[in-house]
Amino acid sequence: MVSNGILSIVIFIAGKSLKIIGYMIESGKAYLSAVQWHELVYSVYQSEKLGVFVFEALMIKEFSMDRVEIYTDGACSGNPGPGGWGAILIYKSIEKDLSGNESHTTNNRMELTGPIKALETLKRPCEVVIYTDSAYVCKAFTDNWVNKWQKNNWQTSKKTPVENQDLWVRLIELLNIHSVSWVKVKGHSDNEKNNRCDLLARNAIKVLKG
Repeated sequence: MVSNGILSIVIFIAGKSLKIIGYMIESGKAYLSAVQWHELVYSVYQSEKLGVFVFEALMIKEFSMDRVEIYTDGACSGNPGPGGWGAILIYKSIEKDLSGNESHTTNNRMELTGPIKALETLKRPCEVVIYTDSAYVCKAFTDNWVNKWQKNNWQTSKKTPVENQDLWVRLIELLNIHSVSWVKVKGHSDNEKNNRCDLLARNAIKVLKG
């Protein structure tokens, strides 16, 4: 996902951003380091003092984002039925557990709710890695399902409405704030944090059942 900082830059420098894009295409680079951005700015905008100032200020923010790891899982008893979600946020050596439930839901909705609730707790843009055992959630972004759904007015390739559109829309809004990458992990295996998330989700269901 492109962060708000990069989007602001593209809007600010408008047509001149094509020079940067051209450079990246010619050099075969899809990513530039902070130092390379700095050098490129000065070579393209030598006489654009204000542009350089704004660009560099935004770049400093872009490359100083905190890194957060998030593990999430969802569960449902009945599918549909009572469901729960669990998440673990990791920042440096600090870990925070989150969980919640809904009285009537589906497993996929709980799998989506986990990352949504976790991202909503972040107070500023961060570099985030999300670990999930849900292929449904992970592949929607790694395989560009979401982009295709949006282009098709939230319809699948079979011309049927995309399920859980409300949650997808909310998740996309949050992803646009942060720089997020997705990692698929094997569920109910030897991943300790994924197993903890599963336990958090199932315990949340137990709360509903009393």
